Amino acid sequence: MMKSMIGPIFPQPVETRRLTLAALGADALRAWLLGDAERLEELTGARIDTDATTPDRFDEDLATIHEGLRHDPAGAGWLWLAVSRETGRPIGVIGVSPVEKHVLSLGYSVDPDRVGEGYATEAVQAIAAWAMARSDVRTLRATIPAWNLPSIRVAENVGMTRTGFAVDPEGGKVLVYERGQEAPAAG
Repeated sequence: MMKSMIGPIFPQPVETRRLTLAALGADALRAWLLGDAERLEELTGARIDTDATTPDRFDEDLATIHEGLRHDPAGAGWLWLAVSRETGRPIGVIGVSPVEKHVLSLGYSVDPDRVGEGYATEAVQAIAAWAMARSDVRTLRATIPAWNLPSIRVAENVGMTRTGFAVDPEGGKVLVYERGQEAPAAG
């Protein structure tokens, strides 16, 4: 079982030059799923203008991650809300989850109006550094549809390389990008 892959139970926020990556626990995910903007704002510090809508490609994942956090907080994975430090508004989401021993799957989405501004690269670089600094993680993996050129550029910008193809049950054939580290020397 991969419970040890993710601990501690709740990571701290991650700061970058332009972003605060607010870690989302079960309470924040529940507020998001319910569209409770006031509660989500309270829990994340982000300025939520109207309802708390789910970002592209994460609508089904939020419910799954929420259930996982409720039942197995150490093995479900993590999700961060990317919040602009300048405006306080959310601009995207990034997450990691265990897929096999020593491997985390990476997913990210940025507001379509903010694509091309470098926010995804900045957020992914920060979370990749967080993940790869862990002693129990050897590989970070992203699966990306071949048509999604902005996501491919992000993966390449953070040092991921294409290692092959996979079949996503919902999206069909996807490219597999990975970033790894050498196993620590025995001794």
